[in-house]
Amino acid sequence: MGGAIVQVLAAKYSNEIEKICIMHAPAKWRLSVIALIRGTHLSIKQQVDFNCFFQQFLGAMFGEDFLGNAESVENLKKLLLSDQHPQSIENQARQFHALEVYDASSFLDKITVPTSIIYGKEDIICKPSDAKALAAKITNAAVQTIALSGAHSPILEAKEELIAKLKHFLGHKEIKETASN
Repeated sequence: MGGAIVQVLAAKYSNEIEKICIMHAPAKWRLSVIALIRGTHLSIKQQVDFNCFFQQFLGAMFGEDFLGNAESVENLKKLLLSDQHPQSIENQARQFHALEVYDASSFLDKITVPTSIIYGKEDIICKPSDAKALAAKITNAAVQTIALSGAHSPILEAKEELIAKLKHFLGHKEIKETASN
């Protein structure tokens, strides 16, 4: 969802933005992803057992390395179960509908700022071809791959690699502590 929002804002306010990064978001979602979104929402709406839903959700969102690490999977499960403010069914429905009808194809040419498009090599939700097609429609875009491991959730799967790519693209300079700070 965030990648779609960035596309809209960058097209509208390109003259006020220096750079953008779009992660795991195409110009338009494929029908297979829409079917996954509908199934996810239906499972939640019908209050499918969390463990069943969790198992379905894992394969779509995470890569081999994450899925092969039982501790990471268990920690994610605990994190999700501990959410004291889960999104409401109504808000999920609105969000999922927005993704179903989203199509940035008509305004991507208005994005003129340097753009980094990041995707995970194992992402089945936003495939490499989706990222490359998005980059082809944005004037000043480059595609970066999360190579270590990574599907649709690199902040949980390959955090250090993701942060390094973002810092490099944004021209991050370390601020060193001094006695005057």
